[in-house]
Amino acid sequence: MELISTPVGPVHGTLETEFQPILNAFVENMTELDELGAATCIFYRGRKVVDIWGGYMDAARTRAWQADTLVNVMSVSKSIAAMALHLLLDRGQVELEKSVASYWPDFGQAGKEDITVRELLGGRAGILFLDHAPAGSMLDYEAMARALEQQPAELPPNGEGAYHSLAMGTLLSELVRHVDGRDISQFVSDEFSVPVGVEFGFGVPDVDLHRVATMVHNPNNETTAEIRKGADASPNFSRAYRVQPAEEDFMNSQAWRRAVFPSGNGISNARAIASFYAVLAQRGVLDGRRFFSSTAIDTMRELQWDGNCGFTGRHYRYGMGFFLNLESITPMGPNPSAFGHYGAGGAFGFADPEAEIAFSYTPNFHCAGTGVGERCEALVDALYNKRGEHTW
Repeated sequence: MELISTPVGPVHGTLETEFQPILNAFVENMTELDELGAATCIFYRGRKVVDIWGGYMDAARTRAWQADTLVNVMSVSKSIAAMALHLLLDRGQVELEKSVASYWPDFGQAGKEDITVRELLGGRAGILFLDHAPAGSMLDYEAMARALEQQPAELPPNGEGAYHSLAMGTLLSELVRHVDGRDISQFVSDEFSVPVGVEFGFGVPDVDLHRVATMVHNPNNETTAEIRKGADASPNFSRAYRVQPAEEDFMNSQAWRRAVFPSGNGISNARAIASFYAVLAQRGVLDGRRFFSSTAIDTMRELQWDGNCGFTGRHYRYGMGFFLNLESITPMGPNPSAFGHYGAGGAFGFADPEAEIAFSYTPNFHCAGTGVGERCEALVDALYNKRGEHTW
């Protein structure tokens, strides 16, 4: 159903009446805050209460955002890989205090034999770079995995916390593959996407390429600006991102959209991301189906470190493969144990089990700054009644 027309195009979708403030904020983003195209989806108490989209898939504003438009969710992808590993943990196929190398023997090279699953998930393994991967090989999954096997830890295990920007998705996915046998794309499809009835992929089939929105760079986004600098970036970024393709706009290339790069090329929509997080917000159960135990949800948001990141220098609160609530960069309402993941450019998904809320926002025009950006913040503010419209 069409909800409203704006100067930048119609907004479509559905929402329950009491969530009108979300629509108001979404429209304001388009009319006042330079939104190009986006979608947002919210679950409350296991029920989908907001599912809206609008704007355009391209910078020229020639292709309207559709109900089935797909978009790159950037590092939100890592949280989907984390969910996959947590599922194996919950089933008893993996143990947190065992070494990663006990499941993935080749990981134990270069002094990493004692790094535990807990340290890996908690961002305390110190595996920040891919010095043994050929330059430009980021979209070659096997090259990335083999390079991580050879890479020594940059920081002492279980020491300083650090965001494993390029490495985490592949590390988690390769551990899943060694334990379960399925590659990460098949695992996520079998265990989450198909049962929930949504679309998520690390890359997309050729038949769906036309549905993928163009990512539009914002020079005021500090993360993507660093990535685009290449060798001229800050030392950590230039060393880590030497593996990215030389093509300046590679995130809109067909090679990127076809690749399997679990740290950053998840291609999906707000409906799917919110659905996955709704499972977590409902303590493991959605639509009568149990995916995780309640204990698993508590494990995911167990604080591992709170302080400046050893890779980016930014302040994070980090759990087990997820960021925890922090107003300055990952705002998730008033509950400190809400948890989720954001992506460079502003994509965001989180779960707040105390309020039984799952939220997702997926734009194609990157935000400014280092966090989720003012457009996403406006939606979260509207949801949590900072303007007085609703209480939880």
